[in-house]
Amino acid sequence: MQLSNQDLSQIDEDELLNLPEEELRYLSIKLLNDLKEARERLSQNSRNSSRPPSSEAPWDKAATDNTNDQEQTEIDKSAETEDTVTPPSPSKKDQQQSADPNNEHQEPRKPGKQPGAQGFGRTQKLAITHYQDHYPEICACCHQTLEPRHAIAYAAYETINVEWGDVEHPGILVTHTKHTLYEVVCANGHITRKEVSRSSHAQLPGISRTEWRLVGPGLAAMIVCLAYRMRLSRERIQEFLYDWLGIKLSVGTINNTLHESGAAAMPLEDEFAQEIINSELLHVDETSWMEHTTFLWLWVFSTNRVTAYWIATRSAELLENLLGDDFNGWLMSDGYTVYRKYLSRLRCWAHLLRKAKGLNESLNRDAQLLVNKRTIYWLC
Repeated sequence: MQLSNQDLSQIDEDELLNLPEEELRYLSIKLLNDLKEARERLSQNSRNSSRPPSSEAPWDKAATDNTNDQEQTEIDKSAETEDTVTPPSPSKKDQQQSADPNNEHQEPRKPGKQPGAQGFGRTQKLAITHYQDHYPEICACCHQTLEPRHAIAYAAYETINVEWGDVEHPGILVTHTKHTLYEVVCANGHITRKEVSRSSHAQLPGISRTEWRLVGPGLAAMIVCLAYRMRLSRERIQEFLYDWLGIKLSVGTINNTLHESGAAAMPLEDEFAQEIINSELLHVDETSWMEHTTFLWLWVFSTNRVTAYWIATRSAELLENLLGDDFNGWLMSDGYTVYRKYLSRLRCWAHLLRKAKGLNESLNRDAQLLVNKRTIYWLC
């Protein structure tokens, strides 16, 4: 750069109009060179310079990914329309399947474990630390009270859990509990079994909650924290649990634990939403959030009692669906336009301080006059 910030802060429209023609030409050349250099710097990214991908803003990454996808789609479409492209020759396995008349109408094989395939049990054998017996209390037929001393075990399952410490006893304790289910015969000869509870989630097809599960509530909370707070993948969570706690879980078990935990926590959403609407002071903010290649925003709503997060687009739709016209408290937020609908609104002090500092460091002398050091000190 040929002109420094100090040089630019001294140049305004009046000075340019009063410069002689020859001096104005020399200054214009410097301004042109600086403008070209600034434009080149702004256009640099991880694909045309040595800048790392982490230096790019999330929204720039999303726009680049979408552009690349569109270009690749156009290339694929053009390749499909060319008559000169020769399709690849089928493999021997495909030729055998096409020659077999029984495979003519069969659907392609789905990935993963196939129905009817042999299953595999857990290979890690942990020592049992606790035992819990579960007995039926009332006969399902005649409603007689059942005595546990006549019970016979018919099934069992094991649960791995972690118990959290406190200030006086810090640390994490891994427990391995064996749950034994019993059946009892009443005086009339009816056999009643103690069954584990099972329930399917109406809004999440394919997700069920059951007591018959390997992962206990404490371990499930840790897995949720590692996945959504620490942003670790399923494979990284598997690695962490095995290296630091000695717990060996499959990626499928970890994935099911996250889905079941989400199903268990969904009823809390309505309670949090009602608490947010009834609050007298509500803090709201949003930040960028990537879901694979989809660019979204993470919204946070915080009161003195609850803090809730929603992942959605950056628009007024989420505020209208959540708050609507029922919110009558004060809203603390930044200057995003969607918040201006609520008249009882407070501006965040952190954003005001940044704007005041930006005006003080501006290259425009009129803007500098609006904010002086005394105002900055008062705001702090």
